[in-house]
Amino acid sequence: EEAIRVQPDWVLITSWNEWHEGSEIEPSVEYGDAYLEATKELTAQFAASPAPDYDAIPPTGMAAGQRAELAALYEGRTIGLLPGGASGVLLMIADAGLDAEEIAMEDLVDPEVLTPERLPLLIYAAGERYQRTVDEEGDVDRALMRYLSDGGTLLVASSQPYPFFYDAEGEPVNNAGRLGLPVTMGWESPPDVEDLHFEIDTEALAGLPERVQFPDGGDRRWRPADGSMLAEDDVYVPLATLTDASGEEYGEGLAWVEHRESEPVGGRLLYCWMRMADTAPSG
Repeated sequence: EEAIRVQPDWVLITSWNEWHEGSEIEPSVEYGDAYLEATKELTAQFAASPAPDYDAIPPTGMAAGQRAELAALYEGRTIGLLPGGASGVLLMIADAGLDAEEIAMEDLVDPEVLTPERLPLLIYAAGERYQRTVDEEGDVDRALMRYLSDGGTLLVASSQPYPFFYDAEGEPVNNAGRLGLPVTMGWESPPDVEDLHFEIDTEALAGLPERVQFPDGGDRRWRPADGSMLAEDDVYVPLATLTDASGEEYGEGLAWVEHRESEPVGGRLLYCWMRMADTAPSG
């Protein structure tokens, strides 16, 4: 329905038999043919919808003042984009007119290319898979660790729940923690609790409301940041904490990490759960 609303040229469906994700369209014992029939109905609606009116497509919502602030902050600086980026954060960078460069795989392991001086901010916007080897086993992991240890900053805003979880062949490696990102498994679907919402640090994130609701539809797999996974002298700043009506907390959907004791010492990471950008779109 959201895709039809923004009048795209195409809609790509990629969950025909995603059995391990519980999102299969192929008829199954779990859902029967419900999703096959839903796909048929929505496909008919899409085919009958008007041709795209590009002037009517909603913008990302970034205000002119935000664009100006970001342009001033990153003037003369280039943002590095790790290969395979697909999340909405890339649209925000384009909307802001920032200078960004997608890094080729062979350059990713070049110590003269991947440096904090050349690329002060690096962005992981891919899904759960990433290519961790170019020439030698795990050389991408080592290159990222070197970049962070040299004082680099990595923004992790993946398009799927668990960044750095699979290698390029789809084998689970679960390397987020080894790369300094304190992310844990969370849940596949929310618990039966009342008023599941994010409490936002509005001093750090000016312009956002103090609280926003957890999504009530779509992919709600939860992979929170967890500061308890870090060493005592590391810095962990919760920016958006998931909380229910009783006050119980479920970790962070947005968190800032500085490694001062644990590896990679000197590295800084900002974690953004895959749904945060559309949960609190005004910021």
